[in-house]
Amino acid sequence: AVVSTQSTGGLTLLDTPGVLSGEKQRISRGYDFTGVVQWFAERVDMIILLFDAHKLDISDEFQRVIQACKGNDTKIRIVLNKADGITNQQLMRVYGALMWSLGK
Repeated sequence: AVVSTQSTGGLTLLDTPGVLSGEKQRISRGYDFTGVVQWFAERVDMIILLFDAHKLDISDEFQRVIQACKGNDTKIRIVLNKADGITNQQLMRVYGALMWSLGK
C-alpha cells in the first residue's frame, strides 16, 4: 500500500515472507530466499529482525538470514515481539537467551 503523507516522507516498509522452521524448512520456496534477503539488506536503510518472546529457537533458515545480513550490522534492529505478554523476570531471561543464541 502507498500512503502519501508528510509524516512518512519516503518511508517504504517491506514485509518479507516468514522464516521457516521445523519440518517446513525442508520445503523448497522455488527461489533463493537467502539471496533475496542479502540483496535487500545491501540496499535498505534499516533491517528489523523480529523474535517471538515465547519461542526463541533460531531455525537453520533464520541463521542463514542473519548471515545474509552480515556486513550491514549497523542497520540491524532487534525487536522482541509479544514481550508485553511476559513478566519482567521472564523478559530478562528471554533477553539473555536471545543474546546467547545470536552470539553463537
